[in-house]
Amino acid sequence: MTLQLQAQKRDLQQSNKKLRQNGQIPCSMYGKNVDSTNLLIPRHILQRCLKEGSRKVSIELDGKSYLASIEEAQREPARSKLLHVSFHAFNKNDQITMQVPLRLEGKAKGVLDGGALHHSIQTLTVQGRAGDIPEELVLDVTSLELGSSLHVSDLNIHGNIEIKEAAEITLVACNFPKLQKIEDEAAATIEAPVEEIDDQESAA
Repeated sequence: MTLQLQAQKRDLQQSNKKLRQNGQIPCSMYGKNVDSTNLLIPRHILQRCLKEGSRKVSIELDGKSYLASIEEAQREPARSKLLHVSFHAFNKNDQITMQVPLRLEGKAKGVLDGGALHHSIQTLTVQGRAGDIPEELVLDVTSLELGSSLHVSDLNIHGNIEIKEAAEITLVACNFPKLQKIEDEAAATIEAPVEEIDDQESAA
């Protein structure tokens, strides 16, 4: 289900700093068939959206729904504080390209056998009709055995969409556990004896 974001139009006379202090984040929405609009969306809703990795959302504004994707989220460099979010609105029949989050599902057989999952790719590039692009791509790892991997080609794709990444790209692997060397350097350290050299006074 597409995540819904409740929005209101933003009065440009209002101070952005004060709006943020009141829990509202300035946003903008633009698109081919949409007038550019300045918005306000509650911070906690946007944070949830960004945390979940949602890219495709429905903006609810003045009784209308606008299908949109998150184009950019601006943050304060020092504290990573959310400052502004830009949305690109489109129709469900538009051909678009967007990043879609990848979610792993299930408990890998190889993990049950003592292995560890290695999963570095968080999103994939999807192209197709906007209405067909899913909120997330789900990869079932239940059958993944120790020493094996799953690739883009293993995704179960529904609808008329295309994954732009190469089919052979590895999405997740179940690696053998690394042998850990147990070394206690402190206990193993043998202090070399310090040879004391007495100064000898030479007789004149």
